[in-house]
Amino acid sequence: MNASITLFAENFNIDPEEVNKFCFANNIAITKVKKEKKEKEKKEKKEKKVKKISGYFLHNSEVRQEITKEVKEKCDKSGTEFNQRVVLTALGAHWSNLNSEEKEIWNLKAKEKNDSEMSSSVTSDDESEKPKKPKRLPSGYILHNSEYRAIITKELKEKAEKSGEKFLTQSVLGALGTHWKELSDEERNMWNDKSKEIADIE
Repeated sequence: MNASITLFAENFNIDPEEVNKFCFANNIAITKVKKEKKEKEKKEKKEKKVKKISGYFLHNSEVRQEITKEVKEKCDKSGTEFNQRVVLTALGAHWSNLNSEEKEIWNLKAKEKNDSEMSSSVTSDDESEKPKKPKRLPSGYILHNSEYRAIITKELKEKAEKSGEKFLTQSVLGALGTHWKELSDEERNMWNDKSKEIADIE
């Protein structure tokens, strides 16, 4: 006797043996009662995936205001038409000009943001059921950038003030990349070793 027959008998206050005999004699199969619609909707809501953003999308969101201002000034000076298509083209060009390490920084930022939003949308029950993904550890290049970001930002601001030029936040990433490239192999290995030490601790 299966659980479905027992449940059916209990719901209708019938002897399970009688139900079982009747089903057997008439070749009738009783299946499990479907879950209520509300429970199904609740499950679908839990399983609904959070829309993820890319490093490129995050980059565009953060530098859009500055790029828009620059493009508008150039259009005003040249007398050309200013529109959002020009801005999008400039954003794409700015992204293309970033080196692989700089793009990786934006991709990691996007991943952290996605992970944060995902964890807030998932209930504690779901978290206990799903295996935790291994944490992505920072590379030597990222550790180097974290250490020198404030120093290089300060240098660029002072340089811009002296020359009367405008300070652009995206210039910091370029300067960090240049600084990394100018390091000797020994200095780069030092940062990579620090990254491995963190990995060993984790």
